[in-house]
Amino acid sequence: MQKFHIGSLSALLITATFLTGAGCTAETSVGTVVELTPTTEFSSTGNTEEGVPYSFQGTVPQDWTEHEDKDPRVLGQIYSPTTAEDPFQENINVARFDFAPGEKEMTFDEFSAVALQGIETYKGYKLVSQTKREVSGYQAITISFQTTEYLDGSVMQLEQTFLRTEKEGYVITFTGTPEGALQYEKVYTDFLDSMIIE
Repeated sequence: MQKFHIGSLSALLITATFLTGAGCTAETSVGTVVELTPTTEFSSTGNTEEGVPYSFQGTVPQDWTEHEDKDPRVLGQIYSPTTAEDPFQENINVARFDFAPGEKEMTFDEFSAVALQGIETYKGYKLVSQTKREVSGYQAITISFQTTEYLDGSVMQLEQTFLRTEKEGYVITFTGTPEGALQYEKVYTDFLDSMIIE
């Protein structure tokens, strides 16, 4: 069974989320939040490549669609609709990982420090925010940042939430343009707030 160090898995997942985007835009500091469409439950249940069972669910807008052709390390990936103003499909993906040696015994603060290790080295890195929260009853940390590391140097905004259960860890990533991040911030936080991990 392959074990990933949480920091290296984070970088791999960021790369995986850019395989379908196009039409990036410049950085913005002001935006509007659109009215959300009715919501539906998004859930994923199965076994990882290593045969470990997983199950999670969360609420997303009905007009977001599941991406079936995803990286095998990703348990579920959902995409926003495109618009003429923002042809990039913002997305949320959920990945789980087994603990690398020593990670299970770490305090939450130690785990958080390891999870965030190396993010600041991305090209054009700019920290937007970092907050502690709960997801599905577990301590979590969410970091929001911008980078020009991907898609021909276009500014992209990511939010990554790291959490761990008693037996495994999770990374929940939102990827979008800066405008898309403003538009869909509530989609991401509502998804985190509604998540149930079993």
